[in-house]
Amino acid sequence: MIHFLSRTALGLILFLVSTSLFAQQSILERFEANTVNEQVVLTWTIKQGFTCNGIRIERSPDSLIYLEIGDIEGICGSLTEPENYTFIDKSPLSNQRNYYRLELGAVELSSVVSSEVYLTGETGHLIIPNPSQGNQMTIFYKNQRNAETALRVYDQHGHLVITQSSRGETYDLFVEGFQPGLYLFIISYSDKKEISRGKLILY
Repeated sequence: MIHFLSRTALGLILFLVSTSLFAQQSILERFEANTVNEQVVLTWTIKQGFTCNGIRIERSPDSLIYLEIGDIEGICGSLTEPENYTFIDKSPLSNQRNYYRLELGAVELSSVVSSEVYLTGETGHLIIPNPSQGNQMTIFYKNQRNAETALRVYDQHGHLVITQSSRGETYDLFVEGFQPGLYLFIISYSDKKEISRGKLILY
């Protein structure tokens, strides 16, 4: 037996299918998190033709439990063009990774983005872990010139054992196989101006 659907029923089915497909499409074109001067800058773009009623910005220390840290009230997005937004987390959780998501009105919960925030303090650097049992150590420092820097690591006898260069603000040291003991490191610019120095301990 062949059953025919009425125009009303067929229209309802097509509406539900199109609504389901529309709901699965993200209204965000991009969502990014970047650490700048020990603050986290969140930037995102809502696609053209999409709107929502208010935006909540949420942060988590573990990507599981989120708390609201800010909001943007009113209608968001635009029917005629993509719309860009920026939010600065001025007090992120220090010396760890911060996770962020957006609640876009009642329309969408965004994907999660994250950024690490490490405070170098008065020494001008932070070493994780230190002491280390001998695998990998990371040195965080401030590159105020945003220029190329050089890292030199010496053993306790003054022998140069590691040299690296970077334009960022971190150095990853793979120290597996190094002899236990005390090591000295110096970070400087190409003109030899010293940025920071400190000690690494392997055991």
